[in-house]
Amino acid sequence: MGSSLRASEPAAVIIVGAGPAGSAAALRIAARRPDLVARTLVLDRSVFPRDKLCAGGLSSIAESQLARVRAAPSVASVPVAATEFVLGSRREVLRHASVAFRTVRRMEFDAALLDRVRRRGVAVEQGERVRAVHVGRTAVSVVTDRGEHHALAVIGADGANSVVRREIGVGTGERGFALEALLPSNARRGAELSEGIAMIDFAPIKAGIGGYCWIFPSRDADSPLLSCGIAVCAPDCARSGRLARSFLLEWLASRGLQCDSSSIRGHGGIAYDPDARLGAPRVCLAGDAAGVDPYLGEGIPCALGTGIAAADAVVAASDRNDFDLTRHHERVRRSAIGEIMARRRLFAPARYGRNPVERYFLAARFFGRGARSLDTTEAIG
Repeated sequence: MGSSLRASEPAAVIIVGAGPAGSAAALRIAARRPDLVARTLVLDRSVFPRDKLCAGGLSSIAESQLARVRAAPSVASVPVAATEFVLGSRREVLRHASVAFRTVRRMEFDAALLDRVRRRGVAVEQGERVRAVHVGRTAVSVVTDRGEHHALAVIGADGANSVVRREIGVGTGERGFALEALLPSNARRGAELSEGIAMIDFAPIKAGIGGYCWIFPSRDADSPLLSCGIAVCAPDCARSGRLARSFLLEWLASRGLQCDSSSIRGHGGIAYDPDARLGAPRVCLAGDAAGVDPYLGEGIPCALGTGIAAADAVVAASDRNDFDLTRHHERVRRSAIGEIMARRRLFAPARYGRNPVERYFLAARFFGRGARSLDTTEAIG
């Protein structure tokens, strides 16, 4: 839908995935190499606006990444001025002189960002599912349910279950998951919503689940909502998966929030690993396909940052006419977002070590120091 680039014409770049990572990559290419715009194609299996599970936090890091691609989608948001970190009976509220972050609905945000891509003249095909990627000596073939495209390079920004990642032989990596629900705001939480307070509670750790629960203020049209969920970041998520749903329901009830189990939805994620391969000849990865923050599992800033890094890699490859992107993980690791994700990876074992008792005592030990050492504008996204 809306493409001016036909499958019979070779593209310079095909971006698989039109979420924040893919859109950021397209916008970065358009800014750095306007001559490549007419030869860049974005493919996505969905038709936007599409539903997307995510708490929708936009931190200052996300905002700075949007500025790098000259995009600031005008969508409704809820400002958050304070974050309450909880571990058992311990509470620490980090307040900010201005806004710590803001929450958006991903359906609106992603569609608005993709609209910026189209307005820059980049061809976008929606509702087209990629089936396979074949890397040749001089080009890459992208096979979809509609036909076949060819390009000099491909950016795989197609999510945690990435076809591109699978096709270039990159392993599945350490995986986590999140369960989420949108709930109407009750009176007490409504007051906190008006004050812009978010909560991150590490209560699951004491129950032997390597993760945390959250409550973020959100909105649907003119109605206040609460984005609630549990993120499981530890590598033993197979066992945790059996416990997480019931734990979330009990945790919400303890906070006066009633949630029907059928309203809870889940999605998986890949934890970013600085040493994991993120590229191959003529192909590199971005967004959830490359991995997300292993500490809090945030996605938007990581998607935007790795999308920009992928675009820069392809532009550099085009400039030197050498499309070997096998060492793309080194570029990501050197980037600002790569450094942040690598730093957060160091926090994850302290919170989510495999032994449940060790988890709790390490979390207690690092509680105050860990919360303060992570700028909240960096910690939430």
